Amino acid sequence: MRIPPSTTVLLLGDSITLGAAEIREAQVISTVAMSYVDHLRTAAFDCTFVVDAKVNRSTARAVNDLPGVLDSVKPDIVLLMLGGNDADMNWRRFMVTSGRVARSNVRPAEYGNNLRTMIECVRSRGMSPLITDIPDHDVTARGDYLSKLLQIDVAGMIRNSGLQETSDRELRAFWDQAALVSERCGVPLVSYGRKLVETGRNRVLGVDGVHPNAFAHRLIAQELLPVLRNVIRAGVARERIIPIDGPCGFVRPHTTSNLGQAFPM
Repeated sequence: MRIPPSTTVLLLGDSITLGAAEIREAQVISTVAMSYVDHLRTAAFDCTFVVDAKVNRSTARAVNDLPGVLDSVKPDIVLLMLGGNDADMNWRRFMVTSGRVARSNVRPAEYGNNLRTMIECVRSRGMSPLITDIPDHDVTARGDYLSKLLQIDVAGMIRNSGLQETSDRELRAFWDQAALVSERCGVPLVSYGRKLVETGRNRVLGVDGVHPNAFAHRLIAQELLPVLRNVIRAGVARERIIPIDGPCGFVRPHTTSNLGQAFPM
């Protein structure tokens, strides 16, 4: 089945959507040869992919950015691929406290609330949202990278604090939030982060211990592709949205297709 050429998919993301392999502060140092966006564009899609991505973009920043982007692009489908910067360790606080304070930049519950806010924003304009989970962080590799870059023994602080275990617990809390939002809001969830973890950190993460490598981007595209195709084929783009009282403020769009079968909860 050919996808209607009029379908526009907005990819709202962060440095992963930019294909970054390594960043320092807000600067992209290197990129992968083919990002997941490149793979989607070459996967027999007859639709237009529009990228709006920023380095270090959190869900809170995306909440502010989203209305203007939607009004400008006017997409049919919006992929919200965000959360990695929310879940990343607050490295400045970690180093200032010599490893005594270790927590993510944003609490998982706040991340979930921001996802709900963006879903409502998308649906209020008659567009169809999709969400993803977030990728894993190899803080041991990250520590080695930062130690060389900053000439500080960050790796030693990580070993002494058990930061990898803390990061792993936080990761699952963020995954749980994404799954909860997906269930309560009736939004398809692409769990590419879980796929990367199952594949193994040493196979999917790049030099800085945070950004996916080229192989990982191919896996991400493989996870996204069938979900995007099913959403488009189910005819959810630009369908009528019915406001209701509930955790997300909206029900899933009314269609003649059974979207519940395409995305079992």
